[in-house]
Amino acid sequence: MSGEQTDHLLTKKCSKCQEYKSLDEFHKDKSSKDGHFCYCKVCKRNIAKIYYDLHTEAVIERSYNWRKNNPEKKRLQANTWNRANPEGARKRAKEWAKNNPLKVKVNTQARRARELNATGFTTDQQLADRMAYYGFQCIYCSGPFEHVDHFVPLVRGGSNWPANLVPSCSDCNWSKNGRDPWEFIRSLG
Repeated sequence: MSGEQTDHLLTKKCSKCQEYKSLDEFHKDKSSKDGHFCYCKVCKRNIAKIYYDLHTEAVIERSYNWRKNNPEKKRLQANTWNRANPEGARKRAKEWAKNNPLKVKVNTQARRARELNATGFTTDQQLADRMAYYGFQCIYCSGPFEHVDHFVPLVRGGSNWPANLVPSCSDCNWSKNGRDPWEFIRSLG
């Protein structure tokens, strides 16, 4: 085979920009004769961007509906991406935690409660209302709210219902640990 024929077999003309490009620059398409999409990746990306700009709400709604109707596929897709991109996954998780501190607290409390087979659950809004009720201050020393504390500790049979959750500073929460709450309050003087 001559070099010219070999080059022809490894290139394709984009039907949008009319340029000859390497087959690597085309998405695969099983339905086409040559197994590649008719537009190069750059042109396809530009077309997709224009479409998105013109139909943003419809694209977002379609994407939302797909995720809602295909939770297993979405979870598999996310897990596959996370395994292939561990650094990116860690970065996204840290960013999410930084932007959602109250949700992190709710999730942490729920996980601990599940581990100890405690009853009850709390929504983000219930926890926010509960912390606001106490003025976002530690109920033991009036210090800054840093932790969500189970007033009756989970290890002593306390629940994960909102009524058992109170704001605490880190020092008081760690000092109290699994102690009886009234005993701890008396020890503060």
